[in-house]
Amino acid sequence: MLAEGRRSRIAPQGYLYAGPFGVLTEYVRSTQNVRRATNSAALTTQAWQVSTGWVLTGERESFTSISPAHPLDGSKAGGLGALELVARYGVLTTDPNAFPLFADPNIQPRRARAAGVGLNWRLTRGIVFATNYERTQLEGPAEATTRSTEHAVLTRLQVGF
Repeated sequence: MLAEGRRSRIAPQGYLYAGPFGVLTEYVRSTQNVRRATNSAALTTQAWQVSTGWVLTGERESFTSISPAHPLDGSKAGGLGALELVARYGVLTTDPNAFPLFADPNIQPRRARAAGVGLNWRLTRGIVFATNYERTQLEGPAEATTRSTEHAVLTRLQVGF
């Protein structure tokens, strides 16, 4: 299958932050013209998510970055940074017209639902250590049930300038 021709995407998002709490929502609808041999179609994939955060140490939640009130700096007067509890839920849906010409209906999932929780430790404004657990449920044909649920533990050390 080859992407060919026009592609369009719409991706509105909204967010609300109030003190230590925050919510971000996003929706994406992407349409791509594709071709396989002599068959062509415009296939649309849709996805949405809701992500929430709560800064346990009281700092203000933000779209950009949280500034710890007491950053980790190694001195006696220094703090331990900020802790943020996060959660996310999202769904990805494949265009049903992708089957059977562009994707194998016997082994390809049609939808994925993912839920996750995590803890972000913001040592300073530019340094974050994140740990997340995510569970993804794949929906599709019976042949895909052996891999219908995925579990992942992810860690990340992020340094920003």
